[in-house]
Amino acid sequence: MSTPPENNLSDILSRRPLQSYQRLFSALEDNGHAFSLAPGESAEKNVAAESTIWLISRGVFTVVRESDASWLGTASAPFIVGISGLFSTHGGGYSLMAQNSCQGIGVERDLFFQCIDQHHLWQDVAHIQAWLLELLLFRDGWISSGDAYQMVRRQLLNLMKLPYDIRVTTPVESYIRNHTCLSRSSVFRILSQLRKGKFVLIKKGKLINVARLPEKY
Repeated sequence: MSTPPENNLSDILSRRPLQSYQRLFSALEDNGHAFSLAPGESAEKNVAAESTIWLISRGVFTVVRESDASWLGTASAPFIVGISGLFSTHGGGYSLMAQNSCQGIGVERDLFFQCIDQHHLWQDVAHIQAWLLELLLFRDGWISSGDAYQMVRRQLLNLMKLPYDIRVTTPVESYIRNHTCLSRSSVFRILSQLRKGKFVLIKKGKLINVARLPEKY
């Protein structure tokens, strides 16, 4: 019997290298510029092109691809964005959008390298990058595979994992479309059927609860 994908995701998230994150934050917190984002606010600078490492110490945020405004994923602190851009001239253009109050620090490329060398933290950087790669590979396989219903089902489960204050202020239809390539009509049709079957509870366009969603539609 195969393991449900959502269980695999929970397993990956449970293995977040918290000690590595803590050591990096401790070494870099006095060497960067502090920033804060209000709910719905986006970071003004392009996190890839600016060659800046962004260490998010508090809050939930979404990574947005600037070329087409696609939501690539939503994550919670502690988290680091921008490491891959330090070693590539083709960063791609991404920004951060806060889902609730976010705080963190930004560290410029040369200073980041200096601090990591000084404190011998490259093993921690590698550990975090390996975990992020595992998470991204899972995300790509999970989101891109399957039919329209599977995409909607996955995003409903993702939305339910977000903090309550974010979930009840996020339009469920917009959230799903921002994370997929599905049309508005397709999303509405599937949500309507799920509501009729009492698999989801949606009030005023916001997701209140999800029952056990059927594997197939």
